[in-house]
Amino acid sequence: MKIFSLRLTALTTIVLLAACTTLTQRQMKQADAALVASWQKSRQHDWDASLQAARQSAEHLRQGVEARPVRRGASGADVDLRPLLAALGAGLFRQLETALRAQDHLAAEAAYPIIQAQCTACHAVLGKSTIPLAQPGASKNAGE
Repeated sequence: MKIFSLRLTALTTIVLLAACTTLTQRQMKQADAALVASWQKSRQHDWDASLQAARQSAEHLRQGVEARPVRRGASGADVDLRPLLAALGAGLFRQLETALRAQDHLAAEAAYPIIQAQCTACHAVLGKSTIPLAQPGASKNAGE
């Protein structure tokens, strides 16, 4: 009975960790998609929708980090993502929001690749540099 209980505990732990990883992945994909949507809306000068999508991106990012704030880094050491998230939210996302509120197209255009560069840097620290990000500048329509 004791062995069964240990196996059940181990299985439950594995299932919970897998669910957490899936939640994190989903949140990060949604953060990326919302950032691209924000970029697209800013290109159309739909400032309110762009600002809303940027805020959604930041919120998905926050939820993804909070689901598993400490992760194993590429070096094998644990990495606490909360300070990185705080810096990103207080810095780059705030700059983007300021540009969108001011309807400053050039400042908004400059902010998107910088935010994505920060995302890529974080992925690299975690040893996940192969995670693809949607590219705001890559248009599916050649006329854009």
